[in-house]
Amino acid sequence: MKPNFRPAVSESPEISVVIPCFNEEENVHAIHAAVTEQVARHARSYEIIFIDNGSTDETRPMMREI
Repeated sequence: MKPNFRPAVSESPEISVVIPCFNEEENVHAIHAAVTEQVARHARSYEIIFIDNGSTDETRPMMREI
């Protein structure tokens, strides 16, 4: 096996974070960066799930960029 190679694993992530959003275009990238930084320190695997609660601004397209 190559050094630093991590085979794909079909296990559930160690931590799941669910973030509800409503018109959060000004905050969605910042919250993603902050949460990613913290969970990466504490878990080998994680997922961040954003939920759009009917935003009328650019929240949804911005979440898709992440």
